[in-house]
Amino acid sequence: LAGGFFMTRSEPAPARGARPLHPENRPAPVAPAPQADIPAAITPGSHLHIVLDDPNGLLRRVNAAMADEMLTVFDQLIDRAARLYGGEVETPFGVDGVVVHFHTGDNEDRPFCALAAAQLFLQLVNDAGEERRACGRLSLPCKAGVTHGHADATQAEILARTAPTGTILTTIPTAAISLPCRLGAAFRLAVSDETSLQVAVVEAFAPEYQQLISNQSLHILTP
Repeated sequence: LAGGFFMTRSEPAPARGARPLHPENRPAPVAPAPQADIPAAITPGSHLHIVLDDPNGLLRRVNAAMADEMLTVFDQLIDRAARLYGGEVETPFGVDGVVVHFHTGDNEDRPFCALAAAQLFLQLVNDAGEERRACGRLSLPCKAGVTHGHADATQAEILARTAPTGTILTTIPTAAISLPCRLGAAFRLAVSDETSLQVAVVEAFAPEYQQLISNQSLHILTP
């Protein structure tokens, strides 16, 4: 019954490193200052943060084996979802959730990929949850935050923790980018004393995309 939840872990994709700097061999009156490495947190692209929805701290109250088993399964699921949509998982799924970066592809494609990966992961957790609980295994709901463009990736965590259970809260990209989903009413969310972002909850995906995501979830979970 639980065979679908134990999948062979694929080798993680190599971490994205900084671009090597080429030394300047010719003498110059004033040496140019080396360009600082851009931290991954502010690299342009789309960024997905998924967190557990655990307001009562259940994960910390169950035995360690049960908690670790769920985190391992969730790590496998986000790995599959990220790979399908070209995302790079930053760290294994832990008590603080997981971050996935989307740097490759066209500017128009990255928001779609980040949102679709988020929806697929939430679909996987939802589809697996009932059977996991029937087997006496822990299955906590999750929620997601997505930022696009030059928004700080750490802001995606604030969006994730603000999102309602089982939903995606996303920043709103430019009007030139077509999203695969319908958004709720936009509002301003303060993410620091100086910064606020225009965000909206993803209410529903277009039927053809939701069907695709449902089929992907079924394929991944089928033994």
